[in-house]
Amino acid sequence: MRFYHLLTGPAGPPPGRTDLGAGRDLLPAYVDEAVAAEALGFDGVCLGAHHLASHARVGDPNVLAAVVAARTTRIRIAVVGNALPLHDDPLLLARTLATLDLASAGRLDAGFVRGTWADLHSSRLDPTTVEERFWEGLDLIVRSWAEDRPFRWDGRHHYRPRVDAPVRPRQSPSPPVWLLTEAGRPIVAETGRRGHSLVVPTGPRSWVVDVCRRHRQAAAAAGRAPADVVTCVPVHLAEHDGTAHEQAREQYERLLRAAASTPPVPPPVPGGPGPDGTPWAGDRPGSPPPSYDDLVAQGHVLVGSPGTVRDRLYEHLRDTGAAVHVGGGGILGAMPTPLLRRSMTIFARRVVPRLRQLSRHRPAPISHGPAGPPTDKESTMSDISLDQALTLLRAVVDHAGKIGAVVAAEVVDASGTTVAAQRMDGCFPSAGLLARKKAYGALNFRMPTHVAVEAFPEPVRTALLAAEPGLTFLPGGVPVLREGAVVGALGVTGGAGEQDVACCDAALEALTDGA
Repeated sequence: MRFYHLLTGPAGPPPGRTDLGAGRDLLPAYVDEAVAAEALGFDGVCLGAHHLASHARVGDPNVLAAVVAARTTRIRIAVVGNALPLHDDPLLLARTLATLDLASAGRLDAGFVRGTWADLHSSRLDPTTVEERFWEGLDLIVRSWAEDRPFRWDGRHHYRPRVDAPVRPRQSPSPPVWLLTEAGRPIVAETGRRGHSLVVPTGPRSWVVDVCRRHRQAAAAAGRAPADVVTCVPVHLAEHDGTAHEQAREQYERLLRAAASTPPVPPPVPGGPGPDGTPWAGDRPGSPPPSYDDLVAQGHVLVGSPGTVRDRLYEHLRDTGAAVHVGGGGILGAMPTPLLRRSMTIFARRVVPRLRQLSRHRPAPISHGPAGPPTDKESTMSDISLDQALTLLRAVVDHAGKIGAVVAAEVVDASGTTVAAQRMDGCFPSAGLLARKKAYGALNFRMPTHVAVEAFPEPVRTALLAAEPGLTFLPGGVPVLREGAVVGALGVTGGAGEQDVACCDAALEALTDGA
């Protein structure tokens, strides 16, 4: 599971043309935000590319990506995405992106889009040819990267008697290709058939899940293993749910006021649908924007405390099967810098580590079953230490006291042997035995026990419990990982199910903070 931060820069003037001073301050802020994301441990940063839209605040994202590459050393850089139909010569774009991949030492994710209404209106493109121009331009770019000999290109929209790309990307045969779904259905199936990664923008949760499902089905029908799905869900975090919602609501309402003052972009043709009959990029003029409460309820955004965002994002990743999450950037736009950096820090330090553990063992979105046999790396990792086990137990007891629970806890090593155990005063006598079964269950399944309930259908759970009485699917058991390998497990019991899980989460956070 990989986590990318969406670069949006600081809160600035309303959408539209910015003056020289604003641009001079804005672009360095984007780069500083990318540097901060790398320092916090994000896997990548993502840059949007609305070249001709009124809300484009970056300028050329490929140039900005080059500056980010020069200021960073590890983090991947996704440009999502260059609007292919706007490029009369796709080979010039291919050369730019290949150079960027070389300059970044192979850290580019190359994203492409069809374009928005604003793009088409400003460029005076015939919308009925956009689909053809998009796919032909993409095929030409990808082939120019992969071919080591000159070739001829006879296309409907592009003709080249000789294609001989002098610059080829560092990643072979090409950088990962990300294609944005926008609102068009055909691009989802075609992306799956071609084996490219699908980028699903923020939207109602049910729609996002359906798009991801159709992408996997198209890949399977073409005999391909599904490529990665990238889902984009803006997040904003604060220490408490109420504070986070207050900050996010204020930002979203500011964006609505700014949007209301921006003249609407007319559709490229009367009626405005794309060639597949759907609105272009979901921005049909006249559609009222959703309220903030609707955004939250429908899953467009995730707002709240670390625990709230972690739980909801885990559900999103579980249901979509996404391999990459692009978040951050406030609520569909820029946040004041102090709030943005605080949200980034909370997300990176208190949400991502737990999601990495959970996502490693999450069930596949279209099947059920165990996580699979341990890897060679896992079989050679050392067990959890006594000091680490005691850190876990102290954190369990501390958090249980805060939430008014009386619990017992046990830590086992990778072989299932008890390392340390503890029972709080007043906890029922058999709690220790049940805590051990939870720890053993999490170790055996290599996933939290409350997640294993979802991974195994009921008949399978019954058979497993009959075959191994030492297991349990009750919530409150979690594996303990080191460098991605299971080195032990923790079991907690005595409170309500959600209290036991909360104690486990607090213990793993304490172990991560102390690492």
